[in-house]
Amino acid sequence: MKIINSCCRFNLIMALALAVSLGACSPSPDPLSLVNAWAQALNDGDVDKALSYLTEDAVVTIVPAPPGGNGIFTGQEQIQAWYQAIARAHGIGKMTNCKVAGDQVTCLDTYTDDDFTAMGVDFIQGEWVATLENGKFKGYTMTMTPESLAKLAPPP
Repeated sequence: MKIINSCCRFNLIMALALAVSLGACSPSPDPLSLVNAWAQALNDGDVDKALSYLTEDAVVTIVPAPPGGNGIFTGQEQIQAWYQAIARAHGIGKMTNCKVAGDQVTCLDTYTDDDFTAMGVDFIQGEWVATLENGKFKGYTMTMTPESLAKLAPPP
């Protein structure tokens, strides 16, 4: 009986070790799937879900800075406030032409919201560059195109 119990314990320990090692070796999410899931959560106004795709110490940079700020949002609390503003304005972004190079993802971001529509601006575009760390966004920078900046320029 002792031999059977020892054998069962050994098999159980080996099965647990295998399960733990397989979990530790699971691949990181596909970067483009991560981009799409994050963008969909933000488009849906699900701020908490969108934040779940970012590291706790993530940094979001918007260039040029929006009026009244410096365009840099550091950490979940500041980013949450930024995302809440996007959700209130019914912001919709579409990521296209995405390319992955190592831990970096670059996309063309086409964005609109109620505030831009009220200004007569149909959409803005910019280069969106994100850095990944352990399957989450460590940060990203969205830099508006010159064409989009021209749409926002005051009339002469």
